[in-house]
Amino acid sequence: MAGVLGVVAVLGLTACSDDNGSASEDATRSAGQLCTDLSELKAANAKLKALDPASATKDQVE
Repeated sequence: MAGVLGVVAVLGLTACSDDNGSASEDATRSAGQLCTDLSELKAANAKLKALDPASATKDQVE
């Protein structure tokens, strides 16, 4: 539930911050960016989980 409220808050703030497009266009654009960011976060999390703590290098963690 908190995640949904966060998404609504982000979309609402984005819609209010730019007068160049309609609120619907802004919300659609923001939702697309959110999905992209979430996909990147999931990929990074999967890479982190796959690291072996005994042999991971600093470069692999960064």
